[in-house]
Amino acid sequence: MSPDPQPMDHRQRLELARRIARRLAARYNASLKAIGLYGSVARNQDGPYSDIEMFCVLKEPGETRNFEWCAGPWKAEVNVRGEENLRGLAARLDERWALTHGAFVRVLPLMDPEHYFAGLQELVMHHAPEDFRLLIEEGLIDDMYERVGKIRNAFVRQQYQALPTLAVLLAQRTAYILGLEHRHLYQTASSLLDEAIQFPNLPEGFTSLAHLVMGGRLSDAALVESACDTLWAGLVRWADERSYTLVTPEEIPF
Repeated sequence: MSPDPQPMDHRQRLELARRIARRLAARYNASLKAIGLYGSVARNQDGPYSDIEMFCVLKEPGETRNFEWCAGPWKAEVNVRGEENLRGLAARLDERWALTHGAFVRVLPLMDPEHYFAGLQELVMHHAPEDFRLLIEEGLIDDMYERVGKIRNAFVRQQYQALPTLAVLLAQRTAYILGLEHRHLYQTASSLLDEAIQFPNLPEGFTSLAHLVMGGRLSDAALVESACDTLWAGLVRWADERSYTLVTPEEIPF
């Protein structure tokens, strides 16, 4: 059988997921805590060629592994984790939180007698405002400042072939920061920018750059560099309005 994605409807994909769940139940038996779907199938937004993504939660720390396979016309992934291990992942706050942690919140249980997945949802959002603030400041300095420097270097050196990739990354990282600011969990990477431009009080230049990226209009080097510079200036003003600290009070802080 050749590896070639074939169209399948939501009902068929759910039945496959239930078959996989029965195999997991037989394999792990009394060690099994819960099984749930995440991703587009859990949200009932799967397309005809979507894959199946599942959590298999075990009561003991034990086995931690990913089963990821292609069955020919369809593909599936099962993340096997101990219950505390998965709780730790759900509770983690990092720069990609807005993109990655929707998986822990939007779970469709296939077997969850103790409502384990509802507890994951609480962990995802339990962080203090100061935790988000520190992470946003780090992202603006450690990532965005450096990325704008790379864009300017590429333009000055006439390395125009690098600008489209750098512009995409700048728009994407800005969306991560905006997701943290608004405590918003994006549905998918493909909808990231489309969701982000719906926020109120956006940094000046973000919507314009996002539209350039989403429309694939990245061949004009001067336009791309200008859009990135406009966004950076907008981000600096946006950060200042919210009292984010971007410059250390001392030139060398040690």
